[in-house]
Amino acid sequence: MYKTIFSFIFLFTANLIVAQVSPTLSPQRFVEMTAHSEIEVVPDEIYIEISIQEKIKKSDNSEIEAKEILMKQAIVSKGIDLKYLSIKDEISGYSNPWKKSGSILKKKDFILKLRDAKLIGIVFQEMDKLEIEDVSIYQIKYSKQDSLKQEMRIQAIKSAKDKVDYLLSAIAESKDKLIEVREVIDENQSMIYTNQERSLNRLNNSISLGGGIESMETQFKKIKISAIMYLKYGLK
Repeated sequence: MYKTIFSFIFLFTANLIVAQVSPTLSPQRFVEMTAHSEIEVVPDEIYIEISIQEKIKKSDNSEIEAKEILMKQAIVSKGIDLKYLSIKDEISGYSNPWKKSGSILKKKDFILKLRDAKLIGIVFQEMDKLEIEDVSIYQIKYSKQDSLKQEMRIQAIKSAKDKVDYLLSAIAESKDKLIEVREVIDENQSMIYTNQERSLNRLNNSISLGGGIESMETQFKKIKISAIMYLKYGLK
């Protein structure tokens, strides 16, 4: 059974700062702390893009609708509900508009949502049987990403608060009211998304070259969901 694997990693970057202002100003002492909480999950939402296209003469009847019916039948035959299939785009136009005798290009793009990576290879193979060659992995996600992001924020805040407490206790100090709390933008997050896109491209390239379908599940990398929180307390 395809399982979602969780692993919590807590990393703390802390700078204990006790600051005193000039005697001419109102004294204000404070402590600052940041904490980073991270979780890795296996994606459970895989989106497949399926494109049906053909070139026809003006006098010909299009067979794109017939191929769409066959595609849907193949999807249902593998136990996939058609409610997970949606139309992304539909295009019709001349492939050579400057030629009166030019062919008409018809194209219809679909997005199929899968819950199990094992189904990816099955879908690709079924589309290959129907000679639908333009098939690729469009996007991978985790269904509970928003709630996990919120949980990582809470974990980071709790970790920062706890660390403030035990570090201050070591110097016989104690925190006062919370002055500021905010999330720190993770500069590495954009790099993580870029790496995920590259991995997706490599996977699609592997499939287009005739490989990778059998080991599709093992090629998926975990998605990292993280949060960095900053806390600032006054000192008593």
